[in-house]
Amino acid sequence: MFHLAIKAISWRIVATLTTALIAYLVTGDLGVSISIGGAEALVKIGLFMLHEQAWLRLKTKNGYEVNGHVSTDTISP
Repeated sequence: MFHLAIKAISWRIVATLTTALIAYLVTGDLGVSISIGGAEALVKIGLFMLHEQAWLRLKTKNGYEVNGHVSTDTISP
């Protein structure tokens, strides 16, 4: 799991630097490109969280999730 987290963080850094570089090439302004890169990272993290919530709701719409598996059995009180 640690390896996966490091891989995800390193990819986010590469993606954000790519966005900032493209912004710099378009605008020629380092401050603006850093702002765009930072905004892109924050927006994409937020969108990812919303995306995960949407999938979780879809996945559990007709059942409930236990240890990563969806069951359509009813829960007894």
